[in-house]
Amino acid sequence: MADLSFPLRCACGRLEGHVAATHRAGRAICYCHDCQAFARFLGPPEATLDALGGTDIIATAPRFVQFTAGTEQLQCMSLGPRGLLRWYAGCCRTPIGNTPRNPKLSYVETDEPIVPPQVLTAAQRQALRAAP
Repeated sequence: MADLSFPLRCACGRLEGHVAATHRAGRAICYCHDCQAFARFLGPPEATLDALGGTDIIATAPRFVQFTAGTEQLQCMSLGPRGLLRWYAGCCRTPIGNTPRNPKLSYVETDEPIVPPQVLTAAQRQALRAAP
């Protein structure tokens, strides 16, 4: 499988980066209450959630997520004292990802909307559709 890198960008373009080594990433749609609550925190939930209330996420190790511009825009919140750390771009309230509070659990879930389809190559779009 080809080692593809996918761009990350907030809606206004101030925060940019990429997810590398996507062959080591997993993909899922989460329908949990917390993901839906985070979407409401950010603004209109329909901007983040699919028609059934799900969030399309890509899970990978933090070392594969790199930011190249705008890290001063990164903001963090949590829905409770034991909840995930939920990262977003403060400039435009675009969801960026989730990380566990425990540093021994090394993973990050990035919200797929930060991978705008118009900046992907045809091969990257095909690989994203084929991801489990």
